[in-house]
Amino acid sequence: MSMYELDGKVAIVTGCAREQGIGRATANRLAAEGCKVVLTDVGRRPDLNPDYVVGSLDELDEAAAEVSERGGTATAIVADVTDPASVQNLVDQSVEAFGGVDILVNVAGVGMGAPFLEMPLDVWNHVIAVNTTGPMLCAQAAAKQMVEQGRGGRIVTVASQASKIGGTNRPRPVDAPPATEEELLVGRGGGGGVYAVSKAAAMMLTRMLAFELAPHQVTVNAVCPGFVDTQLLMGGFEMRAEEMGVSMEEWLPNFVKNTIPLGRMQTGDDVADLIAFLCSDQASYMTGQSINTTGGTELHSG
Repeated sequence: MSMYELDGKVAIVTGCAREQGIGRATANRLAAEGCKVVLTDVGRRPDLNPDYVVGSLDELDEAAAEVSERGGTATAIVADVTDPASVQNLVDQSVEAFGGVDILVNVAGVGMGAPFLEMPLDVWNHVIAVNTTGPMLCAQAAAKQMVEQGRGGRIVTVASQASKIGGTNRPRPVDAPPATEEELLVGRGGGGGVYAVSKAAAMMLTRMLAFELAPHQVTVNAVCPGFVDTQLLMGGFEMRAEEMGVSMEEWLPNFVKNTIPLGRMQTGDDVADLIAFLCSDQASYMTGQSINTTGGTELHSG
């Protein structure tokens, strides 16, 4: 059931392919609110790490079909958020398909990491490119279209609680075996520092864009989720359980009990609920905010 008056609005949502992802949940929620939704994803694994699991093109098509099957209006467009030409093509095709762009939701992200003292520059650059430069490029292209249309707009970026509290991975113990060269080269050597930095930069980007785009009635906000039950996070959790020598079935319930005050993992729908609000007229006087939705794991308001 629709809660907000978003009928006919055109929304671009990046990072939509994964079945459990925030992007797909957001696309479904905005479609249920009446938006015409453009779902996009890159659909290929990074050259840096061919084993890194990302949403496939088939999954992207399935996500768009899911929106349509639920009664929404959707199309799928392949785009690389780190490539300016690809991003501009995404906006152009969205305008061609649905007549404009009113909403952009930056969800696409990557979770590679490595201990700082061993951080390969390629890993650092890739995480910053996807998590920080990607939202900038998408916001720039979408905002130009919104300004040209002259009817305002909404930009929402998915940051993270890590943007406020730093890396969510514990440091590698000094007596632990060092990460292998192979692990470091593909960004699986542990350490969440670069992820936290990239999301903190996206949060500051939100504030800067809010200030610059306010005269055009384009609001810009960020959401900061906590521990969301996605394939991306579960992969990291499996590494933690392995490091501790226990199974995921044993480790995860204890983690939730001891870490999350509300006592459950977050879902993509939890995040999509907040995003839908920020895209609505009910949030028309909110801009430049980075809002926690963490189940109580992060209470800082900055």
